Amino acid sequence: MITGTGGLGSRITSHPGFDKISFTGSTPTGRSVMAGAAATMARVTLELGGNDAAIVLPDVNVKETAAQLFWAAFANTGQICLATKRLYVHADIYDDMARELADLAAAVTVGDPTHDDDVDLGPVSNLRQYQTVLDLLNDCRDHGYRFLSGGLPDPGTAGYFIQPTLVDNPQTPHASSARSSSGPSCRC
Repeated sequence: MITGTGGLGSRITSHPGFDKISFTGSTPTGRSVMAGAAATMARVTLELGGNDAAIVLPDVNVKETAAQLFWAAFANTGQICLATKRLYVHADIYDDMARELADLAAAVTVGDPTHDDDVDLGPVSNLRQYQTVLDLLNDCRDHGYRFLSGGLPDPGTAGYFIQPTLVDNPQTPHASSARSSSGPSCRC
């Protein structure tokens, strides 16, 4: 794994010694990575601005699947680029899945893992990201979306701690087509 800024990336993508390039980042930079790799025909995998979805069909074991989905969304306090961010749950199991996910969210302990061994989820990594999450939560509140779990932290809460939050059926640009075919959605 090699990390770096602009100049390093172009040197890697055009270098004949790399057979495979995997990039996680923005779409504009992904275009540059792909263009640079074209000269050497290096294989490229791009993870660009992901908004990873999980589709849940009605034949699943709700309890088992809910636990898997919960940790796919909230492992490492949800700070993984491939964390599940959207759930499309079939209408036949939606209520049961939403209830199970909310129960899981209520059962985890959020706090400082350096001071408490029983902590399941830690803080958001930095102030900028914390503010981004607060902005999203405020937007959900302002639009009247229902929180199945979590939500905005209490004012005056010390640290960058946010409870695992599930938003019930938020409207998205593609929500009407998704709901008509598979039922409501839930966002983590």
